[in-house]
Amino acid sequence: MVIITALESDDDKSFMLNLYRDYYGLVRKT
Repeated sequence: MVIITALESDDDKSFMLNLYRDYYGLVRKT
């Protein structure tokens, strides 16, 4: 899974976390 792999790097983790939060917020708004 891409997210799991990204967690291995702090930079990637921050990027994925922000991306996930933006996506999650967008989905909830619908």
